[in-house]
Amino acid sequence: MENFKLCYKYSSDNILIGTSKSYLDKQGSEDSYLLPINSTFQVPPTYGNNQIPIFNKDSNSWSLISNYRFNTIYNKITKESKLVDYYGEIEVGYTLLFPKFYSIWSEELNTWIIDHDKLYQSIYSQVTSTTSSLIEKGYYQYKDSSNNLLISVSTDTINQGRFNAKAFICSLGQLTFPFEIWDGNVNYVFTTSNEFMTFCISYGSYIESIAREGKILRDSLKDMTDEELLNFKDPRLT
Repeated sequence: MENFKLCYKYSSDNILIGTSKSYLDKQGSEDSYLLPINSTFQVPPTYGNNQIPIFNKDSNSWSLISNYRFNTIYNKITKESKLVDYYGEIEVGYTLLFPKFYSIWSEELNTWIIDHDKLYQSIYSQVTSTTSSLIEKGYYQYKDSSNNLLISVSTDTINQGRFNAKAFICSLGQLTFPFEIWDGNVNYVFTTSNEFMTFCISYGSYIESIAREGKILRDSLKDMTDEELLNFKDPRLT
């Protein structure tokens, strides 16, 4: 006869933690074994992934409970993540499924689904921001012939796409020619008001074309599917 018998240990909260040896009680009967604390001779059931045996001392038997410890779960509303540090089922309002971009939780489908409105608004804002950025590149400082700064202007035509050259010139007041425009890299020198007017009209057309292209892109988003929106790339950035 072996001098020990296999037993099964459980934690303070009765969760299976492994096996141990129960040795013969030399002072007892020949088939008497000393059972360590928090141990049992009852064989626990076979368990799979996300399961763990738990011992019931009252019934002297094992049962299975869920075990998602050390898994990351996500709040179905806020998408906030946290690690599971308890045994049993995942708490209400959380899921093991990683949230997709621009998604909301569907209890009916028990999964994340694309929030079309949120996705659309995000792409719409990106296109608007790119349009604004391209227009802001048309930022000029207006200086007189003595290189004194007269005014700095950044024309915002994102929504209306309009540039009134005459009103723009009038807003600068009485200009003294030759007149310079500095765009950060190049000095544009104008000797007459007609030259400057021609430039402003050309510049206004350029600004209008950027705004118009941005509007066309924004309008095209309305008919795009979720997949098309997710894969959308602004052609002006390529």
